[in-house]
Amino acid sequence: ARADAIILASLNPKTRTTYVVSIPRDTRVKIPGRGTGKINASHVYGGRDLTTRTVQDLLGMPIDRCVELDFQGFVRIVDAIGGLEIDVEKDMKYVDRAGGFKVDLKKGRQVLDGEQALQYVRYRTDALGDIGRVGRHQNLLKTVVREFASLRSLGKAREIARILRDYMKT
Repeated sequence: ARADAIILASLNPKTRTTYVVSIPRDTRVKIPGRGTGKINASHVYGGRDLTTRTVQDLLGMPIDRCVELDFQGFVRIVDAIGGLEIDVEKDMKYVDRAGGFKVDLKKGRQVLDGEQALQYVRYRTDALGDIGRVGRHQNLLKTVVREFASLRSLGKAREIARILRDYMKT
């Protein structure tokens, strides 16, 4: 399948800084051995190894580690931490009949369960398209980091670790 989201994180433990860059899935790039195409297609041709090489070539920097998480793992993690409080910026409604995917969220601050959080980050049928989608990815990622840092999530660490073991590839 095509990569749904590509996010590069740079972690520096010495300075205790983290930088996160989202790459829109429709970014046109040179895919090694395949020619020019959308960056998310690199995953179809060569999985995370080719996607990693494509991102390295695009940004001109080495990537030391790669993490791949599927939709089911994403949903399970959000559910395990008890949902995520997100301010949904507008009503979001979309049906992808070919992909069997539906988005139906109302505007406003609310706690999203795993399925709703997946709808939130996959929605892209507004004027900003993938750019709006990238903003939602980053908003959700900040919320996840804050939640993991809270004392409330400590008791769920074992369950979250099991989900990551089952659904994450590194």
